[in-house]
Amino acid sequence: MTTFAQLPPDTNRLSSDWHKLNNALLATLYPVDRLGNWLQGLSYVVAPATDVELDISSNWHSPFEGAGVESIMPKFSQALQTGIMGQYVDQLTPKPSGGEASGVMGWIADKIGINPKSALSRAAAPVRNAISEGSGRTGMTKLNSTQVYVGSAPIQISMALHFRAFGNPQAEVRDPIDELAQWTLPQQMATSNILTRASSAFKARASAVDVLLPSKVPQLVALMFGGYTFSPMVIEGMQRPLSGPRHGGTGEQLHAKVTLRLGTLTSLDKDDWQRAGMGLPIKIFGG
Repeated sequence: MTTFAQLPPDTNRLSSDWHKLNNALLATLYPVDRLGNWLQGLSYVVAPATDVELDISSNWHSPFEGAGVESIMPKFSQALQTGIMGQYVDQLTPKPSGGEASGVMGWIADKIGINPKSALSRAAAPVRNAISEGSGRTGMTKLNSTQVYVGSAPIQISMALHFRAFGNPQAEVRDPIDELAQWTLPQQMATSNILTRASSAFKARASAVDVLLPSKVPQLVALMFGGYTFSPMVIEGMQRPLSGPRHGGTGEQLHAKVTLRLGTLTSLDKDDWQRAGMGLPIKIFGG
């Protein structure tokens, strides 16, 4: 498991003076390469973390939901289940009532001279009984509700980091927050169009990659907190206050709460979770 003793030298540490705070309450973020390895010599950020939430989600789908009678004949199955179908049958089939026919079909049978107690009435009895048995029943089965695994999303982590000036507002508040902001933003954004870049690249004999893909994505980071090290990760969002108490002389913020949303670079499997518990990077394709 990665420990604070394995962190880079304190000369690269950006943090408030939390020397009396238990290390278990501190979160550490540091820059890594695509395989999750430390980029030694670069600055890293240490701060107390609160409201830390880890979200693991998997996508499951029920492909057999349409295998039941409800999807083939939805209105009919609903009428059977609620018992409404029986009322329709009572209105449409002849039945004896005081020696005279009743119901729509009974009225028709009476008009054309068919005895409601005859074959038509007897034939309707099994139908009426079958419909009565359908009341309160459904076509849902174990097969209909069986789910299949579709995939997993990268792990999401949200947290709040706290910075407070005990002696140097610039070093303890502004510098670590600025470092987080720079990790969130692209490392470089091209300002010229492709024709200008192609002309310059031709003169400088640069590669086609520099022409077609001139910008650089944000810095990948690792998070060490709560006995786990998740690496590599991306910072998906950052919120920080611009207002609040400030130093009377320099105007720097005296304390700030920064909210981060992070996500793993890829989805994780069981082995990756175990590796995170041992302080190892997750396994990446091509690594």
